[in-house]
Amino acid sequence: MNNVMLDIETMDSGSFSAITSIGAVKFGNEKVDEKNAFYVKVKLQSCMDLGMTVSASTIEWWMSQSDAARDEMFGGDRTSIGVALYNFGEWARESSKFEDRKVWGNGATFDNVILSNAYAAARKKDGSLYKRPWSYKGDRCYRTLYNLCPEIELDRTGEHHNAKDDAITQARHLIKVAKKLGVRL
Repeated sequence: MNNVMLDIETMDSGSFSAITSIGAVKFGNEKVDEKNAFYVKVKLQSCMDLGMTVSASTIEWWMSQSDAARDEMFGGDRTSIGVALYNFGEWARESSKFEDRKVWGNGATFDNVILSNAYAAARKKDGSLYKRPWSYKGDRCYRTLYNLCPEIELDRTGEHHNAKDDAITQARHLIKVAKKLGVRL
């Protein structure tokens, strides 16, 4: 499968936002590979050590979310951003060639851009171990396509604002939208 739906949770809304979790799932024109989904919770301090940002307004927004979403955001075991990026790259490389991989994010300036900036910051700090696992030609915007078909309902899977659950939900939705538009993924 050449398509990856990416969802990240962050502590800011800018392009250098600190990442607190990364969720992703591979999918095709008909199928979402939910059993092989990627999910990792990230240590906030490791992002801040790379110069990634946190905003008060985003903290306030997180505090207004459900108990389950806040627990997912702030609780549990976490790994450093460097290890998370490395593991995501290895996972992404398992099923498709670099030049064929398409990574879909929710917004042309959010998920893909923030994760790309995290790769660049980690590479600058620690060396070439951290290479973004997709080409700039593979960047895709899920939000653009779903706004073309607002009548297609989004059937939520799992907990809203859980990066893995959101990635699965978005991939399923994108398949429906692509069928309606006559687009092959």
